[in-house]
Amino acid sequence: MLTIRIPVPSRLNNIAAKLNRASGRIYSKTLSVVRKIYQKKGFWPSQNTAQKYILRWAVNIPLHTHSKQAMVQQYFNALKGYFAGRKENSNAKPPYRTKKYMPTIWKASAIHVKNNKLVLSNGRSNQPFIVPLPNVLVEKLQHASIKLAKLVWGDRNQRYYIHLSVEVDGRSLESNDKVVAVDLG
Repeated sequence: MLTIRIPVPSRLNNIAAKLNRASGRIYSKTLSVVRKIYQKKGFWPSQNTAQKYILRWAVNIPLHTHSKQAMVQQYFNALKGYFAGRKENSNAKPPYRTKKYMPTIWKASAIHVKNNKLVLSNGRSNQPFIVPLPNVLVEKLQHASIKLAKLVWGDRNQRYYIHLSVEVDGRSLESNDKVVAVDLG
């Protein structure tokens, strides 16, 4: 996998902030629901159970269904880390902080390259998030297998970026008993 960082034009900052805010709402609601079930019933609900509830709750949030599922998965990954850490540290706490903003994630089914632009779907009745691509990347991404896109805020540069995870051909080169390394970036 190769990660490509694409700057988002500043004119799209408001839209990007709204998307990441919506992702934060979904993550926080997942945290809240799971925590309440654990406190009231004494067991941790499964990811599928929480996901079904969240998808019904978030029906009016303007994100692609797979993006909503990705936020639930983010929470459950943190919860898995808690369970693993609890074995070594008895004082470990489950994820408890709500998030105002979370990086929005688009899976492969919601990512398209059209007319020199990266089109990230936000569901059927919502406007897609469209980012112009640098000319250098247009040809390469037309035929690439894009697996994931993440909308990230860069604190250092005070701007948004799209991080694309692209699958690259991982053929290895053999040369007797010597190791050959290639920097794809």
